[in-house]
Amino acid sequence: MGYGRPIIAGAGMGIAWANASVDDLVGRNYAGNPTEEITNSQNMFVFGFGRPVVWEWLRAGVTGRFYYCAIAEGRASGYGLDGGVRATPREWITAAASVRDVATGLRWEKTTPDPPREDVPTRGLLGLGLRPWRKLLLALQADGGEDERWRYRGGAEYWLDERVALRAGLDDGAPTLGAAVLLPRGGYTVSFDYAFVEEEFTAEAAHTVSLGLVF
Repeated sequence: MGYGRPIIAGAGMGIAWANASVDDLVGRNYAGNPTEEITNSQNMFVFGFGRPVVWEWLRAGVTGRFYYCAIAEGRASGYGLDGGVRATPREWITAAASVRDVATGLRWEKTTPDPPREDVPTRGLLGLGLRPWRKLLLALQADGGEDERWRYRGGAEYWLDERVALRAGLDDGAPTLGAAVLLPRGGYTVSFDYAFVEEEFTAEAAHTVSLGLVF
Protein backbone atom coordinates (compact mmCIF):
# COMPACT_ATOMS: atom_id res chain seq x y z
CA MET A 1 0.00 0.00 0.00
CA GLY A 2 1.30 3.43 -0.85
CA TYR A 3 0.23 7.07 -0.94
CA GLY A 4 1.94 10.13 -2.42
CA ARG A 5 1.01 13.76 -2.95
CA PRO A 6 2.54 17.15 -3.78
CA ILE A 7 3.19 19.58 -0.94
CA ILE A 8 4.56 23.14 -0.74
CA ALA A 9 7.05 24.75 -3.15
CA GLY A 10 6.84 21.97 -5.74
CA ALA A 11 7.96 19.31 -3.28
CA GLY A 12 6.33 15.92 -2.87
CA MET A 13 6.12 13.23 -0.25
CA GLY A 14 5.02 9.63 -0.07
CA ILE A 15 4.52 6.81 2.40
CA ALA A 16 4.19 3.08 1.79
CA TRP A 17 3.88 -0.27 3.55
CA ALA A 18 4.79 -3.67 2.10
CA ASN A 19 4.08 -7.01 3.78
CA ALA A 20 4.98 -10.58 2.84
CA SER A 21 3.98 -13.43 5.14
CA VAL A 22 3.22 -17.12 5.23
CA ASP A 23 1.72 -19.30 7.97
CA ASP A 24 1.73 -23.00 8.85
CA LEU A 25 5.30 -23.76 7.79
CA VAL A 26 6.29 -27.14 9.24
CA GLY A 27 9.50 -26.99 11.25
CA ARG A 28 11.67 -30.11 11.30
CA ASN A 29 14.66 -31.32 13.31
CA TYR A 30 17.89 -32.79 11.93
CA ALA A 31 16.21 -36.21 11.57
CA GLY A 32 13.45 -34.69 9.43
CA ASN A 33 10.73 -35.14 12.02
CA PRO A 34 8.09 -32.37 12.38
CA THR A 35 8.62 -30.15 15.43
CA GLU A 36 6.33 -27.10 15.21
CA GLU A 37 4.43 -24.79 12.89
CA ILE A 38 6.37 -21.65 11.96
CA THR A 39 5.12 -18.23 10.86
CA ASN A 40 7.23 -15.95 8.66
CA SER A 41 6.18 -12.28 8.46
CA GLN A 42 8.19 -9.46 6.87
CA ASN A 43 7.24 -5.77 6.83
CA MET A 44 8.75 -2.67 5.27
CA PHE A 45 7.66 0.91 6.05
CA VAL A 46 8.78 3.67 3.68
CA PHE A 47 8.84 7.48 3.79
CA GLY A 48 10.06 9.54 0.83
CA PHE A 49 10.56 13.24 0.14
CA GLY A 50 11.62 15.06 -3.02
CA ARG A 51 11.85 18.64 -4.24
CA PRO A 52 13.14 20.78 -7.12
CA VAL A 53 16.85 21.64 -6.95
CA VAL A 54 17.31 23.73 -10.09
CA TRP A 55 13.95 25.18 -11.13
CA GLU A 56 11.75 22.31 -12.30
CA TRP A 57 14.10 20.39 -14.58
CA LEU A 58 16.34 18.93 -11.85
CA ARG A 59 14.83 17.25 -8.80
CA ALA A 60 16.34 15.29 -5.92
CA GLY A 61 14.85 13.05 -3.28
CA VAL A 62 15.62 10.77 -0.37
CA THR A 63 13.78 7.74 1.01
CA GLY A 64 14.04 6.16 4.44
CA ARG A 65 12.92 2.58 5.11
CA PHE A 66 12.31 0.61 8.30
CA TYR A 67 12.16 -3.20 8.33
CA TYR A 68 10.64 -5.61 10.83
CA CYS A 69 10.79 -9.40 10.43
CA ALA A 70 9.43 -12.21 12.59
CA ILE A 71 10.40 -15.81 11.81
CA ALA A 72 9.34 -18.40 14.41
CA GLU A 73 10.83 -17.09 17.68
CA GLY A 74 13.34 -14.82 15.94
CA ARG A 75 12.85 -11.08 15.54
CA ALA A 76 14.84 -8.66 13.42
CA SER A 77 14.65 -4.96 12.62
CA GLY A 78 16.67 -2.58 10.50
CA TYR A 79 16.67 0.49 8.34
CA GLY A 80 17.90 1.71 4.98
CA LEU A 81 18.31 4.84 2.88
CA ASP A 82 17.90 5.61 -0.84
CA GLY A 83 18.76 8.78 -2.72
CA GLY A 84 18.18 9.89 -6.29
CA VAL A 85 18.09 12.69 -8.84
CA ARG A 86 15.95 13.22 -11.93
CA ALA A 87 16.62 15.63 -14.80
CA THR A 88 14.19 16.73 -17.51
CA PRO A 89 16.21 19.01 -19.81
CA ARG A 90 13.55 18.73 -22.55
CA GLU A 91 9.87 17.81 -22.45
CA TRP A 92 10.53 14.58 -24.35
CA ILE A 93 13.56 13.32 -22.42
CA THR A 94 14.01 12.30 -18.75
CA ALA A 95 17.16 10.92 -17.13
CA ALA A 96 17.51 9.60 -13.58
CA ALA A 97 20.08 8.05 -11.25
CA SER A 98 19.74 6.59 -7.78
CA VAL A 99 21.71 4.89 -5.04
CA ARG A 100 19.78 2.27 -3.07
CA ASP A 101 20.27 0.40 0.20
CA VAL A 102 22.82 2.77 1.72
CA ALA A 103 23.77 1.48 5.19
CA THR A 104 20.93 -1.03 4.96
CA GLY A 105 20.78 -4.12 7.14
CA LEU A 106 18.90 -6.23 9.68
CA ARG A 107 19.85 -6.85 13.33
CA TRP A 108 18.52 -10.06 14.86
CA GLU A 109 17.32 -9.92 18.45
CA LYS A 110 17.59 -12.44 21.30
CA THR A 111 19.57 -14.99 19.34
CA THR A 112 23.07 -14.59 20.81
CA PRO A 113 24.75 -12.14 23.24
CA ASP A 114 26.05 -10.35 20.14
CA PRO A 115 23.13 -10.50 17.66
CA PRO A 116 24.27 -10.91 14.04
CA ARG A 117 23.66 -8.20 11.47
CA GLU A 118 22.75 -8.94 7.87
CA ASP A 119 23.98 -6.18 5.56
CA VAL A 120 22.34 -5.47 2.20
CA PRO A 121 24.75 -4.51 -0.62
CA THR A 122 24.45 -0.96 -1.97
CA ARG A 123 23.06 -0.76 -5.49
CA GLY A 124 22.96 1.84 -8.21
CA LEU A 125 20.44 2.51 -10.96
CA LEU A 126 20.53 4.57 -14.17
CA GLY A 127 17.45 5.26 -16.25
CA LEU A 128 16.52 7.10 -19.45
CA GLY A 129 13.04 7.81 -20.80
CA LEU A 130 12.26 9.19 -24.26
CA ARG A 131 8.90 10.29 -25.66
CA PRO A 132 9.54 11.14 -29.32
CA TRP A 133 5.81 11.04 -29.98
CA ARG A 134 2.84 11.65 -27.69
CA LYS A 135 1.64 8.04 -27.99
CA LEU A 136 5.08 6.37 -27.72
CA LEU A 137 7.34 6.00 -24.69
CA LEU A 138 10.81 4.38 -24.79
CA ALA A 139 12.71 3.44 -21.63
CA LEU A 140 16.19 2.11 -20.82
CA GLN A 141 17.53 1.01 -17.42
CA ALA A 142 20.74 -0.38 -15.95
CA ASP A 143 21.14 -1.47 -12.34
CA GLY A 144 23.73 -3.35 -10.29
CA GLY A 145 25.97 -3.01 -7.26
CA GLU A 146 28.31 -4.62 -4.78
CA ASP A 147 28.80 -8.35 -5.44
CA GLU A 148 26.14 -8.17 -8.15
CA ARG A 149 26.48 -7.91 -11.91
CA TRP A 150 24.80 -5.10 -13.79
CA ARG A 151 21.50 -5.87 -15.47
CA TYR A 152 20.08 -4.06 -18.50
CA ARG A 153 16.45 -3.55 -19.44
CA GLY A 154 14.60 -1.76 -22.20
CA GLY A 155 11.03 -1.38 -23.32
CA ALA A 156 8.41 0.53 -25.25
CA GLU A 157 4.86 1.59 -24.47
CA TYR A 158 2.41 2.55 -27.22
CA TRP A 159 -1.05 4.01 -26.56
CA LEU A 160 -3.68 2.90 -29.07
CA ASP A 161 -5.99 5.63 -27.74
CA GLU A 162 -6.51 7.45 -24.45
CA ARG A 163 -7.48 4.25 -22.62
CA VAL A 164 -5.49 1.28 -23.99
CA ALA A 165 -1.70 0.79 -24.06
CA LEU A 166 0.53 -2.06 -25.28
CA ARG A 167 4.00 -2.76 -23.88
CA ALA A 168 7.00 -4.89 -24.91
CA GLY A 169 10.63 -5.08 -23.94
CA LEU A 170 13.64 -7.07 -22.74
CA ASP A 171 14.29 -7.79 -19.05
CA ASP A 172 18.02 -8.61 -18.93
CA GLY A 173 17.64 -10.52 -22.18
CA ALA A 174 14.27 -12.12 -21.38
CA PRO A 175 11.28 -10.97 -23.48
CA THR A 176 8.43 -9.21 -21.69
CA LEU A 177 4.94 -8.18 -22.78
CA GLY A 178 2.22 -6.12 -21.15
CA ALA A 179 -0.91 -4.03 -21.54
CA ALA A 180 -2.88 -1.39 -19.65
CA VAL A 181 -6.52 -0.33 -19.69
CA LEU A 182 -7.77 2.92 -18.12
CA LEU A 183 -11.43 3.34 -17.16
CA PRO A 184 -12.34 6.95 -16.24
CA ARG A 185 -15.08 7.20 -13.59
CA GLY A 186 -15.98 10.80 -12.87
CA GLY A 187 -13.24 12.31 -10.72
CA TYR A 188 -11.02 9.21 -10.70
CA THR A 189 -9.67 6.54 -13.03
CA VAL A 190 -9.47 2.77 -12.55
CA SER A 191 -6.44 1.12 -14.17
CA PHE A 192 -5.85 -2.54 -15.04
CA ASP A 193 -2.28 -3.62 -15.84
CA TYR A 194 -0.99 -6.97 -17.12
CA ALA A 195 2.64 -8.08 -17.47
CA PHE A 196 4.31 -11.27 -18.71
CA VAL A 197 7.96 -12.07 -17.97
CA GLU A 198 10.09 -15.19 -17.76
CA GLU A 199 11.10 -16.13 -14.20
CA GLU A 200 14.79 -15.64 -13.41
CA PHE A 201 15.35 -18.82 -11.40
CA THR A 202 12.89 -21.18 -13.11
CA ALA A 203 12.01 -22.18 -16.64
CA GLU A 204 8.47 -20.89 -16.22
CA ALA A 205 6.80 -17.55 -16.94
CA ALA A 206 5.13 -15.15 -14.53
CA HIS A 207 1.84 -13.40 -15.21
CA THR A 208 1.16 -10.30 -13.09
CA VAL A 209 -2.17 -8.47 -12.94
CA SER A 210 -2.59 -5.28 -10.91
CA LEU A 211 -5.43 -2.88 -10.17
CA GLY A 212 -4.86 0.84 -9.59
CA LEU A 213 -6.92 3.89 -8.64
CA VAL A 214 -5.84 7.34 -9.87
CA PHE A 215 -7.50 10.42 -8.40
